[in-house]
Amino acid sequence: MLAFIKGTVESAYIGKVHIEVGGVGFMVNTSQTTLRRIGEVGAQVRLYTHLYVREDEISLYGFDTQGELNAFRMLISVSGVGPKVALAVLSELPPSKFCMAVMNEDAKAISQAHGIGLKTAMKIVIELKDRMRKEMGAPPEPSRGAAVGPASASAVDEAVAALAVLGYSYIDSREGVDAAYAEGMGVEALVFEALKLMDRGR
Repeated sequence: MLAFIKGTVESAYIGKVHIEVGGVGFMVNTSQTTLRRIGEVGAQVRLYTHLYVREDEISLYGFDTQGELNAFRMLISVSGVGPKVALAVLSELPPSKFCMAVMNEDAKAISQAHGIGLKTAMKIVIELKDRMRKEMGAPPEPSRGAAVGPASASAVDEAVAALAVLGYSYIDSREGVDAAYAEGMGVEALVFEALKLMDRGR
C-alpha cells in the first residue's frame, strides 16, 4: 500500500526516524544500518516502506534500499520473528552478510545481533536457507563488465546471488553488479554499491 516515503529528516534516534512530508510528520522504524546512511537533520531522504498491521498495532518500517526491505520481509516471515527482532538482525548484518550467513548456516553470526539468542538465530537459518537456495538455484551468467580474475569473479558471483535472494531478477542483479564493479571490491561493498545504483534507477 505504501511503497516509499520521501521527505525531510526532522529527527533521528535509535531505531526510529521522523520524516516530514508536506507538513505531516511520519515516525518510521528502521535499522541502525539505514540510520547511519540517511544523513543528518534537514537531509532529504527516501525510504522503502512496509506497513505492519496487527490488531493492536499499526507501524511503519522503512529502509534506504529495496534489498534491506526485502531482507526485513524475509525475517518477519519466520514464525516467531517480529519486526523488532528483524531490525536487530539488520542493524548488525547488512543484507548481503545476512544472506550469506543464512546460506552458510552461520547461526552464530546472526546471534551477534542485540537480543538475538542462538536458538532464534538457528530458527531463522532453518526456515530461510532452503528458500534462499532455491532462489539462488539458477546458474550464474558470465560477467559482462570489466575483466576480472578468479578471486574477483567469485565476489561478483556472490554479489549477484545475494541480490537475487533479496528479490531482484538475475538480469537486474548482473547489470547492477557489472555497473558497480571496481577491481578489489569485496562482496559487501559490491552489493552495497549495486543496490545504490539499482535503487537510483527505480
